[in-house]
Amino acid sequence: MNEFGYLLMNSAKKLRHALNVALEKHDVTSAQWAILKHLQILDGQAVTSRLLSDRLGFDKPTVSGIISRLEQKGLLAKQANTQDRRSFSLQLTPSAHEILPQLEATSQEVTASFLSIYTPEEQRIFVALLQKKLERDE
Repeated sequence: MNEFGYLLMNSAKKLRHALNVALEKHDVTSAQWAILKHLQILDGQAVTSRLLSDRLGFDKPTVSGIISRLEQKGLLAKQANTQDRRSFSLQLTPSAHEILPQLEATSQEVTASFLSIYTPEEQRIFVALLQKKLERDE
């Protein structure tokens, strides 16, 4: 089991690469997709770049860069944060809401392909174990 970390990191790298290739047709990267998906999940809440950084495990400069690119693409809007004037609350734009179903479908296709070597029962167990770990760490 000593190589578990290596295997998990290498698998994640391959999945991220496959997702980046598939998302190119939408002009979105896997990191941008992660931000958009989190904003969709947290819809209606005051979401700051700091919250996204904490939730996704990206450093703050990386999140700031991704936010800037998504803003330039018209997929994300900043609003003054009423609780902290030094930060902004982030919201999905109508364009983002329009493209999200396509991004979700692309993500699901890539994930299904990635997991296709496993039986449905193995997939269920694998996903359940990952969810358990992530929920414990939050």
